[in-house]
Amino acid sequence: MRSRTVAILCIAVLLISATAVLGLASLLDLYTRRQVDLAAGVLAFVGSGRQQSQIIDPDQFAARMPSTATIVFADGGGTRVVWSTAPGDPAAGELERLLQSVASGGVVDVPFVQHMVKAQLLRFGTPVLLQDKVTGELRAADSAVVALGTRSSVKLLRVMIGVSAAITVVTMVGAALAVTIMVRATMRPLSRLADLVGALGDRPPVGSLRRGRVSMSRYQESSTLANAIAGLVDRRARIEAELREFVANASHELRTPLTKIQGWSELHFQTPPQAERTERAMRSIVEECDRMRGLLDQLTLLARAEAPQQLPTEHVDVCALCAVVAEDVAVVAPDRRVTTRLPSDPVFVVAHEDRLAQVLRNVVGNSLAHAGDDAVVDIAVETDDLSVRIVLSDNGVGIPAVYRARVFDRFFTRTRGTGSGSGLGLSIVQAIVSGYGGSVQLWSEPGRGTKVTIALPRVRRTSGGGLRIDR
Repeated sequence: MRSRTVAILCIAVLLISATAVLGLASLLDLYTRRQVDLAAGVLAFVGSGRQQSQIIDPDQFAARMPSTATIVFADGGGTRVVWSTAPGDPAAGELERLLQSVASGGVVDVPFVQHMVKAQLLRFGTPVLLQDKVTGELRAADSAVVALGTRSSVKLLRVMIGVSAAITVVTMVGAALAVTIMVRATMRPLSRLADLVGALGDRPPVGSLRRGRVSMSRYQESSTLANAIAGLVDRRARIEAELREFVANASHELRTPLTKIQGWSELHFQTPPQAERTERAMRSIVEECDRMRGLLDQLTLLARAEAPQQLPTEHVDVCALCAVVAEDVAVVAPDRRVTTRLPSDPVFVVAHEDRLAQVLRNVVGNSLAHAGDDAVVDIAVETDDLSVRIVLSDNGVGIPAVYRARVFDRFFTRTRGTGSGSGLGLSIVQAIVSGYGGSVQLWSEPGRGTKVTIALPRVRRTSGGGLRIDR
């Protein structure tokens, strides 16, 4: 990353420097051409629009021209030199070659006295008379060449190239150092994270990275990225820990019935068969097989509930379903009291009747099992514009604080070892309700009872008789 960034910066600096040099060269060329055009314009003014020849003093005229300008007057259609302001009295051959190299009507680059000049040829409509101060002689000129040297421009351009090259080198070195420092400082959180992950090994403790990522950099972007990666590593560690715990708990739950089945089977083959003992062994084996099948069914349901796309959906009347669950409890446990508080009008949610009935039965079953024999279970349905809340409460013994935070964990049960449950009931409740876009909240205090609130999106009937979901 650092190399690519430095390379991009260096290319950008080179392009900027080359553009600056080329721009300066273009400006100098344009400036020189403008100077030639200006001098040619003055000559054109002198030699045009007059009916008779104009007598001029060439020295005085040359003094008004730019110091770097050379003016050559000629006659014979621009073939013979009459007078020039060239310094150093150049050879006649140089002036003649200059006259031969310049075409009328434009500024051209030509060599003159070992240097390049920009020159332009002008032809006078009326010949111009040039008077020599010494002899007083008049010389006629029908054309003139204006030449402007470019040595100063070339020198300035060379200086600019040198300065630009020096600035480019310094800028590239400075950019490389700045990028190196910046990239190292920016990537430091990721480097620390990589070192920390490497030090923790293949199985980092759950939350180990979350505890260590407190503002690892003053650069928000890199800190955000590092924290996101750390969160993923922590999440992976948590999922792996949950998976190991799940496998251990599932193995424990399945080992107990398998141990009983194996024990009865070995006893049958090790001792002479007896009808009474054989019947008891077969009955126990069937019971344990049913228990394992029920556990596997619950695990399958839990896996499907955690994948919402696998949950079947339909419009379910919550009030009617709650009434059915209350009636079932009255039949199964006639000595227990169950009350209902339901709206008179149907209330619909998007779920599945069997799955939602299992949710209600699991919660009510927990209340019947743990609230106490004298506890009253209440089933209520509350609605608002957006949601439907099923409130299942009891006035029983409540849940101690030490157990309250784990009631939705898989395989958690307060009566482990008594054969009263697998500890998957409330886990299935939470998974099913979450799969249908709802939420589950539990409140409980020892001696004051327990309340479970299940919230689901409400479905309203439209004017055409259909249903729509309020979100």
